Amino acid sequence: MARRRKLLGQILKEIELVTEGDIQEALARQKKEGGLLGKILVTMGCCSEGDITMALAAQNDMNFVDLGDLEIPIELLDMITEAQAHTYRIVPLEYDSDTKTLIIAMDDPTKIVVFDELQFALQSKIPGIRIQGALASAEDIDVALDKFYGDGTMKAGLGDDDLAEFVEEGQYKKDAVQLDGDDVDAPAVVKLLNFLLSTAIRDRSSDIHLEPFEDRFQVRYRVDGALLAMENPPKELAAALISRIKVLSKLDIAETRMPQDGRIELVIEGRSVDLRVSTLPTMFGESCVMRILDRSNVSLDLDNLGMRPEDNEMMKAMIAKPNGIVLVTGPTGSGKTPTLYSCLNFMNSPNIKIITPEDPVEYDLPGV
Repeated sequence: MARRRKLLGQILKEIELVTEGDIQEALARQKKEGGLLGKILVTMGCCSEGDITMALAAQNDMNFVDLGDLEIPIELLDMITEAQAHTYRIVPLEYDSDTKTLIIAMDDPTKIVVFDELQFALQSKIPGIRIQGALASAEDIDVALDKFYGDGTMKAGLGDDDLAEFVEEGQYKKDAVQLDGDDVDAPAVVKLLNFLLSTAIRDRSSDIHLEPFEDRFQVRYRVDGALLAMENPPKELAAALISRIKVLSKLDIAETRMPQDGRIELVIEGRSVDLRVSTLPTMFGESCVMRILDRSNVSLDLDNLGMRPEDNEMMKAMIAKPNGIVLVTGPTGSGKTPTLYSCLNFMNSPNIKIITPEDPVEYDLPGV
């Protein structure tokens, strides 16, 4: 038979921090005003935040840790990314290489999903890794996060000197990409993303593929339907770069086990560009594909699509009919979307109402 978990108030009474009267008064306030019992007891002055944290640790069979004088070696910090640390509010405490067990400090014992998420994220680096938790006060977690991981702004983990080996002098221009005011003093991961986007737009690429492998971080552009490999960036930038992209596309950076789709609207060298972002979990981290929709570089005119004259006239005759269906097929990047939008553009007039069921909407056509 499973052992019944003790109530928080019962634990606090057993260690003589509160009385039965305190518990009843706090329960009455909770019923009237809502909120957590522990916070109400702290507000009443019956106990401290630290007392509540220790009681929660006992309630959940977890160790309580004081992070006041904590020092964490760099190799342990590197096991948890900045994004993971701030999203989950966790700090690595200890790693046992014999049992492959990572112990983390957290301030919320109910977030057991953190263990599964971290275990999945770290499997590619350490197969068979196990995650265990210890409880710390919210104040201690805040101080430790600020001390060891900064304020939560994505950092690449490499400096400008490291990035210079990949991006040649002069290739990155200060105003090449306008991403939240990024500049030449931005972190290396921001510069790398700006460089990748600028290069892709310049080369008229339709997609950017970012793929982590065991020994490298591969970047490929799709140009005229063919995937072209470029020089691999430092592998250490992979996780930070993917996290940066997920933040910009408003995806859940903590979700690494499920595919996600998002969108980024950019202004690059004065041109409006949309990126359709897709992430996918792999053995060695998340891969990412960014589909580039450069509105300034797309002609939505049937006469400019490159069809033979007789095919062009046939297409115009078909879409001029009052009813029917046109099936457009082809591989990625072959021009299906521009073809369909060119048809809409051809049909569009003040005396015709056009509605398209599409998600997401690729291009904004006036009147449609």
